[in-house]
Amino acid sequence: MKTVINLLFGLTFLVSLFCTKAFAHSASTSAVFIDTHKAQIELEIYLPLDQLRLADESLFPSQNDDLKKVNFSALQDYMQTHVSITTQNSQPLTAQKVDDFAIHEFDNVLFMVMKMHFIKPDNFDNSGFSLHYNAILHRVVTHKIYVSYRNDMHEVLKASQDIATIGLIRYQRETLFIEPEKITAWSQFKLMFLNGMSHIAAGIDHLLFLLCLILPAPLVSANKRWQSVAPVRQCVISVAKIVTFFTLGHSLTLALTTLGYISFPA
Repeated sequence: MKTVINLLFGLTFLVSLFCTKAFAHSASTSAVFIDTHKAQIELEIYLPLDQLRLADESLFPSQNDDLKKVNFSALQDYMQTHVSITTQNSQPLTAQKVDDFAIHEFDNVLFMVMKMHFIKPDNFDNSGFSLHYNAILHRVVTHKIYVSYRNDMHEVLKASQDIATIGLIRYQRETLFIEPEKITAWSQFKLMFLNGMSHIAAGIDHLLFLLCLILPAPLVSANKRWQSVAPVRQCVISVAKIVTFFTLGHSLTLALTTLGYISFPA
């Protein structure tokens, strides 16, 4: 019995030894908030400046580490090159000048916040359009962009602070087709569940925590002591239950937070 326990804890030690820099959250992500109006589509974009500098150093004329010194004229051209919207017939919308530049700090990370406006053509079909976005992503392939839809008139969004996370843009998936009328609570939950699974798999400390939960699975307790090793079938069932409920619980928390039903202090 002691041999089994020693092997389990030895495995945990080896994993943690090679993961001394483990963290659940990777580099800062970008965010895009979409607002649809009668004549135009507006994007409010949040770019982490540290990731933006990795993607294009020419946007930062200063050679020091001051990320606040950005070439706004060059950034405007950069965004118009890497962000576009097309109709269902692949007709590009006319992009207006990028404006409302501002630098904000969230969780000790500096973000460039800006707005882009795209003029709808006369024959624009409001049932769907495509967002093409690869800012930062064209160089930093691990970067991710969360896309959310905002509209006060959307029935689903009334109960979720008028914001719905509708998609994730990442490497080799730089185009997102958006259908505003098909945004549902279920579609948001499904997205958050899949993101939750990916989040756990990518977070080494999450995996370590899950491993700690699994450690006792092969053992049988009696009188508050480990007495023997469980049968293989019982062990497999225990591990499956732990992994499943951990994933469901974590994904559910992410989903409820995104939907606006629960909130945590900053």
